[in-house]
This record gives sequence, C-alpha cells and structure tokens, in this order.
Amino acid sequence: MADLRTTYMGFDPDINMDQATVEPNLSLSRSEDLLLPLRWIAILHGQVDCSLALTSGVHTADDALKAVMAGADVANVCSVLLQNGISSLAGMLDNLERRLDELQADSLASLQGKLSLQHYVEPTAFERASYIKLLQGYGRI
Repeated sequence: MADLRTTYMGFDPDINMDQATVEPNLSLSRSEDLLLPLRWIAILHGQVDCSLALTSGVHTADDALKAVMAGADVANVCSVLLQNGISSLAGMLDNLERRLDELQADSLASLQGKLSLQHYVEPTAFERASYIKLLQGYGRI
C-alpha cells in the first residue's frame, strides 16, 4: 500500500491518486466566484451585528462596488494582485472613482447595502422574483 503522507503547504489541498498523497493547490478566484458570497452578504447585511467582508472573486472596481452595494464593509482583493501585480490597484481605484461619479454617489459609504435584501419590503419576494427571472432568461420554461 502507498505511503499516505501529508504534504499540504498551501490552500485547497488536492489528492494525488497515483501517489496517494495530499498536495498543495493554490486556486486563484475569478470574478464569477463573487456570486455566492455576494448573495450571502446581501442577505446578512443589517441582520447581524458585525462587519462583513467579501473575500472571493473581487477582480474589478465593479466587483468591489457590487460587494459594497450588497452590504460588505470591505471587498478583499488578492488573486487579481497575484495575477496582475500591486500596480493594478491604481487602475481599480481610478475605475471605482469613475463609477462613483457615474452613480452620482458622494462616497462608497452612501451606497453600502443599497442592494441588500434589507431594503426590499418582502425579501422572500425578491428572492422568488430573481429566481424566476433567472430561469426565464435561461430559456423557455
């Protein structure tokens, strides 16, 4: 039987079936990875007495703005910095300022939570409508 050694040294370990070992695997996020955390931030904003940080899938100024509008106090960027370098932050900040101007917002704080479920009269209706709209957009039902 193969030697079962643990060689985990990073995030998201994987199992090498040929060698029966656990191996480090660093998986960088993509903008699409923002969707599930975004949903939960929108649900939790105003319901819990703590700060909320969205920590996956923030690659653009729009991603960061979505996080804040859903109710996040902070939008963490890491994968984009590993992929494109720290200098990419300047472009993100410039784009964020441009977006704030387009939205005629004085600050990020003025937009925080604007699209959370807390701002809907009946949150369950919002979720139901979003689900139906998603299915209708996918194809004929």
